[in-house]
Amino acid sequence: MLGKDLAEQIFEIPRECRVILYGNDHFAAEVFVADPAPGKVTPFVHLCLEVEDREEFVKRCEAMHVEVNCIPKEDALLTFVKDYDGNLFEIKESPG
Repeated sequence: MLGKDLAEQIFEIPRECRVILYGNDHFAAEVFVADPAPGKVTPFVHLCLEVEDREEFVKRCEAMHVEVNCIPKEDALLTFVKDYDGNLFEIKESPG
Protein backbone atom coordinates (compact mmCIF):
# COMPACT_ATOMS: atom_id res chain seq x y z
CA MET A 1 0.00 0.00 0.00
CA LEU A 2 1.26 3.46 -0.91
CA GLY A 3 0.24 5.73 1.95
CA LYS A 4 -1.48 9.08 1.51
CA ASP A 5 1.47 11.19 2.75
CA LEU A 6 4.05 9.43 0.59
CA ALA A 7 1.76 9.54 -2.46
CA GLU A 8 1.47 13.30 -2.04
CA GLN A 9 5.25 13.72 -1.72
CA ILE A 10 5.95 11.66 -4.83
CA PHE A 11 2.98 12.25 -7.12
CA GLU A 12 1.28 15.32 -5.59
CA ILE A 13 -1.85 13.20 -5.05
CA PRO A 14 -2.86 12.96 -1.36
CA ARG A 15 -4.53 9.53 -1.26
CA GLU A 16 -3.70 5.91 -0.65
CA CYS A 17 -3.09 3.53 -3.51
CA ARG A 18 -2.93 -0.26 -3.62
CA VAL A 19 0.37 -1.63 -5.01
CA ILE A 20 0.82 -5.06 -6.59
CA LEU A 21 4.36 -6.42 -6.94
CA TYR A 22 5.41 -8.68 -9.83
CA GLY A 23 8.86 -9.96 -10.67
CA ASN A 24 11.66 -12.44 -10.39
CA ASP A 25 15.45 -12.30 -9.84
CA HIS A 26 15.96 -10.18 -12.99
CA PHE A 27 12.88 -7.99 -13.23
CA ALA A 28 10.52 -6.20 -10.87
CA ALA A 29 7.33 -4.26 -11.51
CA GLU A 30 5.14 -2.35 -9.08
CA VAL A 31 1.63 -1.79 -10.37
CA PHE A 32 -0.27 1.06 -8.74
CA VAL A 33 -4.02 0.39 -8.68
CA ALA A 34 -6.11 3.53 -8.24
CA ASP A 35 -9.06 5.42 -9.61
CA PRO A 36 -8.10 8.40 -11.79
CA ALA A 37 -7.30 11.55 -9.84
CA PRO A 38 -9.04 14.79 -10.79
CA GLY A 39 -7.11 16.51 -13.58
CA LYS A 40 -4.77 13.57 -14.23
CA VAL A 41 -5.23 10.90 -16.87
CA THR A 42 -3.15 8.32 -15.02
CA PRO A 43 -2.46 9.34 -11.43
CA PHE A 44 0.54 7.26 -10.28
CA VAL A 45 2.89 7.06 -13.26
CA HIS A 46 6.66 6.63 -13.03
CA LEU A 47 9.46 4.34 -14.14
CA CYS A 48 12.18 3.02 -11.86
CA LEU A 49 15.80 2.86 -13.00
CA GLU A 50 18.63 1.06 -11.23
CA VAL A 51 22.04 2.74 -11.41
CA GLU A 52 25.46 1.74 -10.10
CA ASP A 53 26.06 4.99 -8.17
CA ARG A 54 22.88 6.84 -7.22
CA GLU A 55 24.74 9.74 -5.58
CA GLU A 56 26.80 10.40 -8.72
CA PHE A 57 23.70 10.07 -10.91
CA VAL A 58 21.88 12.66 -8.79
CA LYS A 59 24.85 15.04 -8.99
CA ARG A 60 24.82 14.78 -12.78
CA CYS A 61 21.07 15.41 -12.86
CA GLU A 62 21.43 18.49 -10.68
CA ALA A 63 24.26 19.79 -12.88
CA MET A 64 21.90 19.49 -15.87
CA HIS A 65 19.09 21.26 -13.94
CA VAL A 66 16.93 18.14 -13.82
CA GLU A 67 14.49 18.26 -10.90
CA VAL A 68 15.52 15.90 -8.08
CA ASN A 69 13.22 14.96 -5.18
CA CYS A 70 14.62 12.95 -2.26
CA ILE A 71 12.01 11.65 0.17
CA PRO A 72 12.84 10.00 3.51
CA LYS A 73 10.95 6.75 4.11
CA GLU A 74 11.70 4.84 7.29
CA ASP A 75 15.45 4.01 7.10
CA ALA A 76 15.69 4.69 3.36
CA LEU A 77 15.81 7.66 1.04
CA LEU A 78 13.57 7.48 -2.04
CA THR A 79 15.02 9.37 -4.99
CA PHE A 80 13.02 10.66 -7.94
CA VAL A 81 14.04 12.77 -10.93
CA LYS A 82 11.72 14.52 -13.34
CA ASP A 83 13.03 15.03 -16.87
CA TYR A 84 12.48 18.12 -19.02
CA ASP A 85 9.19 16.67 -20.33
CA GLY A 86 7.82 16.00 -16.84
CA ASN A 87 8.40 12.21 -16.87
CA LEU A 88 9.07 10.87 -13.36
CA PHE A 89 11.83 8.33 -12.68
CA GLU A 90 12.56 6.61 -9.39
CA ILE A 91 16.30 6.01 -9.00
CA LYS A 92 17.58 3.01 -7.06
CA GLU A 93 21.16 1.93 -6.54
CA SER A 94 22.19 -1.52 -7.77
CA PRO A 95 22.85 -3.93 -4.91
CA GLY A 96 26.43 -4.97 -4.42
